[in-house]
Amino acid sequence: MRLICIFIILSLSVYLSAQFKPYQRFTEADGLVDNTVQDLVIDKEGYLWVATNNGVSKYDGEKFVNFQKKDGLLGNYAWALAVDDNNNVWVGCYKEGLNLIRNDSVVASYKMKLTKYNNSIRKLHYSSNYKMLFVGTDDGLFYFNDSIFTQIKSPRTDDRKCSVLAIEESSDNLFFSVHGSGRGMFEVVKDSTEQNSLKTIQRMEGDRFAIEVIEDTVFSNDRNKIDKWSLNSNQLDTSFVDLSSSFLAWDMTQDREGSLLLSGWGDHDLFTGGIKKYDSSIGMIRNIPFDIEGKSFMTIIHDSVNNLIWAGGDGLYAIPNCIFEYRDWDKNWNVSDVVEVSGMKYFLTNQNIFNDDGEEVFSYSLLEKILKRKVAKYVAEGGEMKGLDRIFSFSYKFKPIRFIKTNGQVYLMTNHGSISFPDCMRYYPFESGWFSLWEENNAYWVRDYNTMLHCSNINSKLKFEELESKANSIRSIKGIVEKGDTLLFPSHFFGMFSLVNGKAYELNSSHGLDDILTDMEVAPDGSIWCTSVDGNLFNVGFKDSLFVRSKFNYESGLIGTKFNWLKFHQGFLYLATNKGLNIVPVDQLNQQKLKPLFYNENNGYNYILSKKPQIDSDGRLYVYDDERLIYIDVPEIGTESLVIRTKFFVNGEELELLDGISLSHSRNNILVSFNCLRFPTTKNLTYQYRINERDWLVGNEIRLESLQSDKYSIDLRIVNKEDGAVSSKNIQFKIRRAFWEQWCFILLVLLIVGITIYYHTNKRIKRIRKDAEERQNLNHQLNEIRIRSLQGQMNPHFIFNALNSVQYFILVENVEEALTYLGNLAGVIRQNLNNLGEELIKLDDEVKFIKQYLELEKLRFKERLTFEVNTKIQSEGLKVPPMLIQPFVENAIKHGLLHKDEVGKVQVDIIENDDTLTVIIEDNGIGRERAKEIATDNNQRNGKATDITKKRLNLLNQKFKTNNYTFKIEDVVGEYRKCEGTKVYFTLMLVK
Repeated sequence: MRLICIFIILSLSVYLSAQFKPYQRFTEADGLVDNTVQDLVIDKEGYLWVATNNGVSKYDGEKFVNFQKKDGLLGNYAWALAVDDNNNVWVGCYKEGLNLIRNDSVVASYKMKLTKYNNSIRKLHYSSNYKMLFVGTDDGLFYFNDSIFTQIKSPRTDDRKCSVLAIEESSDNLFFSVHGSGRGMFEVVKDSTEQNSLKTIQRMEGDRFAIEVIEDTVFSNDRNKIDKWSLNSNQLDTSFVDLSSSFLAWDMTQDREGSLLLSGWGDHDLFTGGIKKYDSSIGMIRNIPFDIEGKSFMTIIHDSVNNLIWAGGDGLYAIPNCIFEYRDWDKNWNVSDVVEVSGMKYFLTNQNIFNDDGEEVFSYSLLEKILKRKVAKYVAEGGEMKGLDRIFSFSYKFKPIRFIKTNGQVYLMTNHGSISFPDCMRYYPFESGWFSLWEENNAYWVRDYNTMLHCSNINSKLKFEELESKANSIRSIKGIVEKGDTLLFPSHFFGMFSLVNGKAYELNSSHGLDDILTDMEVAPDGSIWCTSVDGNLFNVGFKDSLFVRSKFNYESGLIGTKFNWLKFHQGFLYLATNKGLNIVPVDQLNQQKLKPLFYNENNGYNYILSKKPQIDSDGRLYVYDDERLIYIDVPEIGTESLVIRTKFFVNGEELELLDGISLSHSRNNILVSFNCLRFPTTKNLTYQYRINERDWLVGNEIRLESLQSDKYSIDLRIVNKEDGAVSSKNIQFKIRRAFWEQWCFILLVLLIVGITIYYHTNKRIKRIRKDAEERQNLNHQLNEIRIRSLQGQMNPHFIFNALNSVQYFILVENVEEALTYLGNLAGVIRQNLNNLGEELIKLDDEVKFIKQYLELEKLRFKERLTFEVNTKIQSEGLKVPPMLIQPFVENAIKHGLLHKDEVGKVQVDIIENDDTLTVIIEDNGIGRERAKEIATDNNQRNGKATDITKKRLNLLNQKFKTNNYTFKIEDVVGEYRKCEGTKVYFTLMLVK
């Protein structure tokens, strides 16, 4: 049962491979609205629109969206399509009218009621030059502008039916073809005076259906003939290309290389249909290289992004405009090998040998007879028989195996020996396996999965010897590659062997090479390359021994996990894998990372189990399998990137995605969807995205809700899982801050708040300052009151002491002295009364007052008192507080000198410093301690003047905010630490 299942799976895979077509056909079963396709167009977003006999279909690579009469079309016979500059799709419904589709909705319809054949629309063309829609009908050409149809009059002389089937445009002119009595090709002349007339610039008779303008050349067909008209030289080349008489060109287009593509109408009688291509590079018409002959095509366009031909007829066809040309065998062949000799290809099949024209050139029965004669002759001439009994006995049915090229000659190897081909002259008893003729006489031969044998002289009796490498014999090889004086042998199981100057070498997995090789090739530069079943491509070198130079696989960029064969051709390495065909520019092979061109069923290459490719006499590379031969043209350098289509929605409204779009803070719900139009199918694509360079996420729809105000960057990418190609796109947008979050508003608010705070703060500071000033003024006034109070306390004290002195003179009956004293006292009191209301008095007045007072005291003490007042003053107009020095002069006399028997002395020094005034009052009295004892014994209080002075000085410091008013008293110490007087220090602020 298990074997039956395996057989069914293998049979199914062979059947599916046989059914493969390198194009795709879409029908109603795939969602197409109808199988009869009349017109095609690709809009500016890349969508394909299909006009059919039952409505219009829009295709996005995955599904069809259909529009019919029930959806708003005037009718279902949609025969013509056009796309304007705003990506609106215009639909011409035959015998019904004109429709406008915008954003997948039919939004307008227009009827024609001007001609004999009303609404018989066959062709539409939107002109970006004229900014209007041209309408081809069964009654001539019209232009449509501002909802009005205007007929363009042609110079024909009859009123018979004149159907416009094609409209094309150059940079300056508009051309259309006419089928009917007014047949020909005309130029539209449109100017300010005569905008609806035609000027015939080149009239061509014939049944013309198609026009194409390529640069400065207009192509048109007359049934199966292509005419070419040069606009620059005004030269007409009729029958520029003659097509097959069974090919009626119905439509034309150009591909991105500038080649002309033609679709053929077929009626299964006179005309076969199909698609042909005029290849300008080789100057010839050839069939599109796929099995689509016999199919009728009404329309053809080219998708330059995907390099794809879209053709419509009995269904919608997506045909890769690829580098492959397929040729299926004309007969039911099972081809095992192909060889070319003298420009003719020979196909080794399961039946007989056929040539390139499909003619049988050798029957196997004939070959078997020839080989029997060759064997008989070989034996008769005494040829070696040992080990070759199977060949000569003919006990096995004749079987051709392969063609072998060696020593400039082609041989057909069979199980009955090898014979030169196609002349069948030379014969060697090398059956099965592989052989190589070397230097005429030497021959190397190996049967499949056996050991290699060497014959040193094939012109005599064959004598074979086994060849050995250092480790093992050369065995189980699957081919022989000749390179100069070296033979190379890829092995089924043991890596590779080489034979250099008769010496064998081996390279296998123990040396870095895979054991199971699939193919080997010598590059044009002489380097050796081989592939393995493990999906590795090796570059092998030789220097005393074989070694691996480099290795490439899927990690290097190659696509596939099992490599089948390789071939170097015209600067490219062709590498077939289980995934498809890799084509690598040779100059990439010195790099670590490869960027191959990759082909599979999506762009024209089948996963065929093909044989080793070959190069024909025309220099064309071809590959084949059991059922077909495929020519491979030189590929274009570079691969096409996927086109990423993006939709951007803000709060549910779709917006045009501009670079760096800026949105208000309330428009912060974002939806981004993206995909790509990778025709004919969008399979095998992975969609990924990331936001602000975070991790990649899988999906093609991004929802961002309630976004914060900020800048956002969304990276989109689509990965093709087939070849690893990545296409990417970046979207950037910004959510603006609300006006209350914007810096200008915040700055304004801060400014207003700052001004308000400043205003209130300044107002408060002013109030505080005013209050402080008021308090300060009150304090000043209070201080002045206190100072004057204290000053006033000094005056009674002074007067009291003076009256005591007058009393003393009266008691001693010294009237004259008393009168003199009273006279001087009156002057002192007068001076004191003058200073009583003053905060500061002149220093000179204070010095004068002190001197008057000392003179007054001297009258009382007679010769017992001397005094000295010294001033060291540089400035003029200095002022001092009044009654500040006198009390200490008085204390010096009363407490220091009064109780002294010797002559007492009072010295007052007033010294000006930088910013202060120093007053020193010194006496030679009894000192403070002795004066205190006397005062205690007499029950007297000492120091009232001192206390008052301290308070006055503190108040002055407070008032003037300074510390310059200071006061200090110290004893004058003499010999033996004996007190010899008192010294008082004043420091006053220097006031001018």
